[in-house]
Amino acid sequence: MSKQTWVLSWGLAIFLSGCGTELPDARHQNGNPIQGTEVGSGGQETAGAFVEVGYELVEMLRAQPVAQVSAEELLKAVQDTKVIAKPELFLDGAPVDALNFADASPPRIEVSHAGWQRLRRLRHEKVLLVFHEYLGILKKNDDHYQISRRIDRASICHRSPAIRLFFERKLRRSCYRIEIDDLRFFEELDFTGMGLTELKVGDLDHLTDVKYLTLTINRLTTLPRGLFRDMDSLTHLDLSKNKITALEPYVFEGATNLRSLRMAENSIQTIHRGAFSGLSIDLVGRVGEPVLPVIALEIGPRAQLKSGAFDGLVTTSISLSGSLASIEPKAFAATSPLKWLFFTVSDGEVSVSPETFVDAPAIDWVQIEVTGATPLPAGFFAPLTETKKLTLSLYRDADVTTEQLRELNSLPALQTLRFQSYREKEFSLPQLSQALTGLHCQHEHDTDGRGWGPVTCTRK
Repeated sequence: MSKQTWVLSWGLAIFLSGCGTELPDARHQNGNPIQGTEVGSGGQETAGAFVEVGYELVEMLRAQPVAQVSAEELLKAVQDTKVIAKPELFLDGAPVDALNFADASPPRIEVSHAGWQRLRRLRHEKVLLVFHEYLGILKKNDDHYQISRRIDRASICHRSPAIRLFFERKLRRSCYRIEIDDLRFFEELDFTGMGLTELKVGDLDHLTDVKYLTLTINRLTTLPRGLFRDMDSLTHLDLSKNKITALEPYVFEGATNLRSLRMAENSIQTIHRGAFSGLSIDLVGRVGEPVLPVIALEIGPRAQLKSGAFDGLVTTSISLSGSLASIEPKAFAATSPLKWLFFTVSDGEVSVSPETFVDAPAIDWVQIEVTGATPLPAGFFAPLTETKKLTLSLYRDADVTTEQLRELNSLPALQTLRFQSYREKEFSLPQLSQALTGLHCQHEHDTDGRGWGPVTCTRK
């Protein structure tokens, strides 16, 4: 090399250094792969972008290895493989995003330009596709993406799109770069008004430190069993203002420390056996106000209550606002002792089992509204042997038979019985006194010696 040539080369090196040129990384070692052949259709740009993602994956594997494939193996595959972009690709007549040919010379990957454009806003899908195709070149079995999915270490990429975007924005990185440890910084999550129509199992995985979860003002219709499987720190859950129609068995499984559950303004039609199994719910209230139950469900009109619906639930009060058209035998079996239970029996055709309260625990106060003409079945109240207070509110054509009054009279622990009438017909004190021989009954209001309004009966 002449002196003049050496000086020129040295000067060019200094110039490039001053422009911020970095030392070569994986993508510049041992030459470049051949990229794209279909320039007119965007092929060169698509193929080049595909290869760039391949080199990004090499760097990711160097930082955090993935089982069954090394960074150096992948680097060799990226360098040795020819990537060609075509307008579209088909396999057995169906469109595909890419195909790999490991036995070609040199090995070849064909990528669909149309498919790549379809994924332009789904960076994580591109990364998984590229990894999958290079694994094919390496003849690794990734038929079901069982290896390539491992770069999604916190399983964020495959969550529901709105949930994935939430965490990407909060953590300011792509889903495949989020680690499980990143999720442990969250103690409170608010998904209010995100337009959620469904949540799938895995959407809330690894959120082991979250205590408060708000899902209000969405369009959720159901919750899958296993959704809360990693949320053993969760204490407050608000599902108000959704469109939930059913509570499936063991739906809250995993949320073993849940203390507050709110589900107002939903349209629950069916509560299945064991829906609340494993929960231990406390009461919340304000000083100077009545204590209100946290298990306060707003059910839809003519809802169904299945046998054992509250099986495994530990709480002190249950309030079902709405109306029940079907109550199966032992609907309240196996719940913990209750201070208060409230529900409404629908009008029209109803099916209420006489064994509704069979195997139910001690319930201090039972409050029932009856809105239709169909009478409650004989024997309905008989299992309430430990109930101290009973309130019956009757609407429209609802009534209480003499046989039912005598049934109430025989409840050994009953101290107070209150009748509220929202009908034109008032209660007849003589009828009540004749049937309720062990109780003293009187109207709560008296004008000029004429009683009217609710009737309260107390043990003599």
